Amino acid sequence: MHRLRWSQNPNYTEHNSKASFLAGYAYAGLSGPDAPLLCAVPRGGLVLLGPDVEYPSHHHQPKEVYLVLTPGAQWCLDEGDWFDVAAGDLIFHDSWQMHAMRTREHPLLAFAGWIEAGDRRAIGWSAKADPQTTR
Repeated sequence: MHRLRWSQNPNYTEHNSKASFLAGYAYAGLSGPDAPLLCAVPRGGLVLLGPDVEYPSHHHQPKEVYLVLTPGAQWCLDEGDWFDVAAGDLIFHDSWQMHAMRTREHPLLAFAGWIEAGDRRAIGWSAKADPQTTR
């Protein structure tokens, strides 16, 4: 645990992300090409969202699984309706599936793992998540 380094995806910037997201999001890699456990797959780590933060709708090639560790967050798949998630819920995102998550009054801690090799720079945002149109 002492080797965990909380950071953000360096490709999330003020040009493609809302300020509230950047101020309330952090990631600590556990395994992957840039994590304490060096490997190509799986790329896994902890995701932390502060209260009242939305991780915008996005997609990527690697299949992904989330294990929700705290209660009170919501998820959205394929730009559908938001739904509540509870601690212990397991959520799977297929290749290129749009997904988003948000918190309300409580923060979210979750384990996220890409179960296929992929580049974090290749994450795409939905039109709804474009900060130029949603600020």
